Amino acid sequence: MNILLVYYSLTGQASRAVELAAEALQETGNQVTCCRIDFADATVRPKRPFSLKDVKYWSDAAAQGKLYPLSLTPSDALTSRYDLVLLFSNTWQHHPSTPVRSLLALDEMKSVLKDTPFAIYVVCRRIWEKNAAIVREEAEAAGGFFMGARHFQHHGGPIGSLITTVTYMLSSREKALWPLPPFGLSDQAASEIKPFTREILTKAQQFKPVASQLENA
Repeated sequence: MNILLVYYSLTGQASRAVELAAEALQETGNQVTCCRIDFADATVRPKRPFSLKDVKYWSDAAAQGKLYPLSLTPSDALTSRYDLVLLFSNTWQHHPSTPVRSLLALDEMKSVLKDTPFAIYVVCRRIWEKNAAIVREEAEAAGGFFMGARHFQHHGGPIGSLITTVTYMLSSREKALWPLPPFGLSDQAASEIKPFTREILTKAQQFKPVASQLENA
């Protein structure tokens, strides 16, 4: 199968999830394209350390569904047809990050999703249901077929991961000065990425486009 993995990664956690999913797919002989998206204008790209003003700005932008021009690496990733699309979606407050929302608004992405199975990987601290629901709604509106969604959570549970995330985003340090859970995907969450990917792959292999279903009816 020809499979697209598309993602935005501010802190490296989505990149890590993509690497694990890509490994699972390549191990079973699939052709994989990993497409990293980012803001086309480098001057507006969020960078650590955040200020409180930055936190509010990007939280509001995500909640309002603001769209931004994007850069894609590789640049021609959305010009091909795929048998399966894996969408990696970061949560900003309760919503998909603005790059992911901007991606789903692209005509090229809508064409990629049309008549194509897709799954959603939400890589975030804890709040994920609304994010996944919005991504699913927009991907289905483009003509995609939903295969499943899974949350891959950070270390530390609701409270520990909150403190760790806040200190990580507001500081340039990679590690906190006091004992806290490490920032990022938990070992448990990371271990679930490959099995979920294989599960989605099996579903996609059994998927028949609507046209084929009508022909066989």
